[in-house]
Amino acid sequence: MKFRQNTPPPDEAAEHELVASVRQLAAQKGGEEPPRPPVTYWQNLIARTNAGIDEASSPKAITLSWAARVAIPGVVAILSFLVGLRYFVPDHRGTGPSLQSVVMTLPQGALDSIQTDQSVSDRLADMADVGLDIFEVTKDDVTRYFVEEGQLSAAAASLDDQQVTEVLALLTSTGSEPRTGGPR
Repeated sequence: MKFRQNTPPPDEAAEHELVASVRQLAAQKGGEEPPRPPVTYWQNLIARTNAGIDEASSPKAITLSWAARVAIPGVVAILSFLVGLRYFVPDHRGTGPSLQSVVMTLPQGALDSIQTDQSVSDRLADMADVGLDIFEVTKDDVTRYFVEEGQLSAAAASLDDQQVTEVLALLTSTGSEPRTGGPR
């Protein structure tokens, strides 16, 4: 495949100058007309044009064109991406900052308010010492939430047989009856 050449068209002054120079050269040669192409040129013009088209659309030409325009830039882009991933991505450590280090970065006023609220500071200390995950929800926490919200049927569904027996024993010993109903 041939690349297109970008040549600007000549302006009118340059064109008139070119026509004048061609006429001057023709006059110098004695006013003869330029020779015309031979008859064989016109007879095999279509055959030569078709041969040029076949050559430009041959498998070899198409393969080279595809390689130059698609395959090579694609391989270079993929390699650049992989090199970028290897050398320019920061290493992420598996562990994040500890709760204690996050709390210690708070301003002094916030630290004072956390330290004055005994329950908050106890919970933070317990979580920092034991290493509990704040967002981990246990089955007991879910059951306690359902009971506090008055969703007894959902709470009963989350209890196992031993826990149901304990709840019933506790209720019969205190003399209260279980409440039925949905949310408050």
